[in-house]
Amino acid sequence: MRDGVLVEGAARRRFDLGTLRLDYYRDTGAAVDPELARRMATWGRGRADVTEDDDEDPVAIPDLWGLRDETYLTHAGTIRHVGPAALAIRQETQLLHASGLRVRPPRELAWALAMYLYAIEPPPARRVTDATAVARGASLFDEHCRSCHDGPILAGDPLPAAKVGTDPSLADGKARGTGRYRVTSLVRVADAAPYLHDGSVPTLAALLSTERSAPGHLFGTELAPEDRAALIAYLETL
Repeated sequence: MRDGVLVEGAARRRFDLGTLRLDYYRDTGAAVDPELARRMATWGRGRADVTEDDDEDPVAIPDLWGLRDETYLTHAGTIRHVGPAALAIRQETQLLHASGLRVRPPRELAWALAMYLYAIEPPPARRVTDATAVARGASLFDEHCRSCHDGPILAGDPLPAAKVGTDPSLADGKARGTGRYRVTSLVRVADAAPYLHDGSVPTLAALLSTERSAPGHLFGTELAPEDRAALIAYLETL
């Protein structure tokens, strides 16, 4: 909900799934492994660890618009998205696991969910307030960012985790590790904080700050202050 309006497809970045699950175990008396409980308590808002391994790799809950144009699904690019059938099968698998493998949903339902996700449109972009800065930022984006972020949703195929430079725990995880990270879509990126696959950077300014040596993705941090400001002005219009 934003200003009392439901924004379909927007991630609930204030949602604390780990705490919710811990409340469930507490209120029902259901058994929970102490190590799993410890891990869930560390996720924080807007993050969840959805892999089945014992690694520490919670990820940021992403927005869902633009899925039609994503070439890979999941942050680590574990599923090649060659069409709606791939997304529908993913939906079927998620529903199956959500029921504890007790119920297999009708395939018509999985297909309908995929079609719904394809149909979601993002909210309107922010209004341009400084056209000169935005134009300069667009030029800088073409020069420094478009080699990775391109196409209709400014995303891209997965890159080696070492090249991205962020925490490799998810990319190298035992359950779904690919050694790579998907290039994130930049549709409405100004409202998508926190940033990176693990939600470890709070703002666009922090993402481009020269004072940030961790947690990786240092692209753009070498720009002059006025150029970083112009690039942010452009990103805010996407």
